[in-house]
Amino acid sequence: MACGDSDDRADSGSSALGSPDVQLTAREADCTDWNEASVEQRQVIVDSLAEHEGGPTEAGGTGATLPDEEAYDLFDRACAEESSRAFKLYKTYARAAAFQQAAP
Repeated sequence: MACGDSDDRADSGSSALGSPDVQLTAREADCTDWNEASVEQRQVIVDSLAEHEGGPTEAGGTGATLPDEEAYDLFDRACAEESSRAFKLYKTYARAAAFQQAAP
């Protein structure tokens, strides 16, 4: 590659969250991103967080997750205030999921 050439590795067909329209990782997304996202982009965020937070734990189990509708409602409420624009969605998600009842 010549000096000054652009090496744009963020091609429009891929993203950390699985959609070319959502160019974030689960740990980067904040309330500003949520408020600016389309319904489809919001679903990608919720799915990515569930996958990330529901993964294997050091104790040998899996992490707690929220049903999609609860996660969506949680972010709508948490991100409604202007003062919450920098809140990281993964932190909000993980804290809420920790209070979910374990399945019997």
